[in-house]
Order: sequence, then structure tokens, then C-alpha cells
Amino acid sequence: MERHSIIIRKSVHKVNLPPSALNLDLQKQKNFVKKKQCEHYVISLYNAAIRGKFYGKPKEIGLLTESGKIFLEKLSGLKLRNKVSFVLNPSDLCHINGDHWGKEKDEGNNIPLEIKDIRNLIYILMSPDIVMYFNDKYSRKSFYLLKNNGNGTYNIDEIYASRNGNLTLKTMYKTKKSADQRVMDLTSLLSTSGTYSAVNSSDAKIPILFQCASENLENIK
Repeated sequence: MERHSIIIRKSVHKVNLPPSALNLDLQKQKNFVKKKQCEHYVISLYNAAIRGKFYGKPKEIGLLTESGKIFLEKLSGLKLRNKVSFVLNPSDLCHINGDHWGKEKDEGNNIPLEIKDIRNLIYILMSPDIVMYFNDKYSRKSFYLLKNNGNGTYNIDEIYASRNGNLTLKTMYKTKKSADQRVMDLTSLLSTSGTYSAVNSSDAKIPILFQCASENLENIK
């Protein structure tokens, strides 16, 4: 299967502030830089995975916030550990590349991912518009995070709780369907083989779920 790579500059640690960020206070500038470093790190891991240079153990890209932990526990009924890492697994990144990048496997429902979708992964994790939780008949526990792209499309991240208590990106894709329709589709699918619950940001406040861990980022060439 043909795999496609996103090319970015090698260093993920040096970030130049755009003019729009120069007027921010120091803490906001630091937060801006941290997000950009994390964004570049995600793309580096994606590239490395599909080139076969990232394999084996998953890599941490950030942490579940305290308010995010409370929110997900209430939504799911799970008891999460005190420190929950968001991690990327190389095999899952290869799946995303093979099935959803460049040419979408499910053309009837989805459209191919682009570089901006991979880059925006951390922002989907931070502040999704809709969060769904699903516990299937095999006791596999997953969260679906939906984010409006503002152009009539939605990104969907499927996150699962691993055995060691971390949250791992299983897959991500982009849908042409409205959020309501996609939620209906997921609800119909999930309700036949397990239990689910959902929160829409238009009905209830969804806290910031994700915080970057850029101080621990590794540079993969």
C-alpha cells in the first residue's frame, strides 16, 4: 500500500512567533510556542511511523488535564489514574495513513485527510465540539472526539483507553456529514453492540481535555 509523508523542517524545538503573537503576554507566548512544538512533534511522529523509523512503544504527546479527567470519568463511569498520558502508537499512525490519507477508504462517508488535519490533532484533543464514549460488548472502551473545521467538514478522533491507563489515538478521519448526522450514525452503530454516552458543547461545557508536554518532546529526524 502506498504511503504518503508530510515534509516539515527538521527541528521541532525552534518556533518563530508570528506578528499576531507578539502582542500576547509572556505566558500566552510560551503557551503558543508549546502548542506549535507539540504540533510539529505529532507530524514528526507521523512521518517517522510511515517511514518505519518510529516503531515499538508508543510516544507521549501530552497529558489529560485535571478538568478533562473529571469530565471523562463522569461521561464514561471509568476511574482514571491520576496521571493519564495521551500517546501515539506507530501502527495506528500507519493505519491512518493507509486508510484515510490521500485516498479515503470509505469515500461514501469520509474525505481524505490533509496535512492541516494531522497538524490540528492536538487542537481536536484540547477542545472537541462533541465527545462520545462507547463500551462495546468486548469491553473495549473508546472515546470519539468530533471537531467542526468551519468549512462544512468534521474531524473525528477515536481514542481508546489502553490497559496501562493511557489514552491512545486509534484512528482519525474527516467526514462530509454534519455533526448531528455523524453522531446519529455512530449512535446507531454503537448502540447495537454496546453502551454509549455523549456530550455536545452546544448543550454543556466541555473543558480543555489535553495539555502539551513539549518539555519532554524528542526530535525524530
